[in-house]
Amino acid sequence: LIENELGVHGRAEIEDYGVPRFNAACRAGVLRFTQEWETVVKRMGRWVDFVNDYKTMDASFMESVWWVFRQLWDKGLIYEGYRVQPVSPKLGTPLSNFEVAQGPQEKDPVTRKEGHKRRQDPSLTIRFALEDEAGAYLWAWTTTPWTLPSNLALAVHPDVEYVKVKVEATGEVAYIEPGRLADYQARGRVGDTEELARMKGRDLIGRPYTPLLPYFADYRVRDDGSRWAFKVVGAEYVTTDSGTGIVHQAPAFGEDDYAVGMAEGLPLVNPLSLNGVFDDSVPDFAGQFAKDADKGIVDRLKAEDKVVDQDVLVHPYPHCYRTDEPLLYMAISTWFMSVEGMRERLAELNREIHWVPEHVGAG
Repeated sequence: LIENELGVHGRAEIEDYGVPRFNAACRAGVLRFTQEWETVVKRMGRWVDFVNDYKTMDASFMESVWWVFRQLWDKGLIYEGYRVQPVSPKLGTPLSNFEVAQGPQEKDPVTRKEGHKRRQDPSLTIRFALEDEAGAYLWAWTTTPWTLPSNLALAVHPDVEYVKVKVEATGEVAYIEPGRLADYQARGRVGDTEELARMKGRDLIGRPYTPLLPYFADYRVRDDGSRWAFKVVGAEYVTTDSGTGIVHQAPAFGEDDYAVGMAEGLPLVNPLSLNGVFDDSVPDFAGQFAKDADKGIVDRLKAEDKVVDQDVLVHPYPHCYRTDEPLLYMAISTWFMSVEGMRERLAELNREIHWVPEHVGAG
């Protein structure tokens, strides 16, 4: 509302306008309909103390929150870590789950159910060259080419069967889940193949591959010579419903990727600012917005003969409720409160509360 009234949009324009001036306009906007709000609340039959009210923008309220935070800090209950969060690039800030749910919605053309606004993204199948088998490749699928510069691993499901095939037209040797191979062939994306072997995903775990792009190749091995990144890892979230059954992993982008990366001890690399712009660690695309870099990344991979198949995918995707722009999911520095050591005490105190209805306290 205030952005529209002032004609400023996004973090950069707000900073140019002046944060104090913008905050003053927001405060005035909050108070604009105070009387109307009081009338509506009373008509609804709700009891609200409008005389001794407080607002989250009040300095006294903010000071009380900081006081509580200081008590937790002094008790050693606050620590810094990372968490994958939805970020609005234009706003330059992460959003809460509630804010994500407020994003633009539309009906699925097939199910007719409401969901996130649909958008078109690239659908890309990439070949990753195995280091321990000359001329052999792992085929992995992604709809986010902008995350490929940050690729650090490939995930397979340990219990899923994979097939090693030779593509008759090119002689290329590739690894893929057999059901997914059949789908590619049925759609005319891959020609006839000769089956060479079958194995479980667990048999592929640990196999090294050549970094797709050079930007973080130094993470290939640790100082002690052991393999650090650019290897196959196991992940039970991998499915065979789409793609190749082999999933590209960029631990800084996506909750599943992050969880797998932490479990495997992979490095955490994020070359994007909160505005979704590449920094100098990816020099070929520095200064470009992530999704704007998709085309350049795909063109480079094509020139290097690393693209097996390219298509487009129309799918529901979360958008910012204020800017209508697609969100980016990335791991950002976050402060946490440690509750592991007080779970029993919290549960004990919770049992002393009279909850109405009762199931709320146990849900």
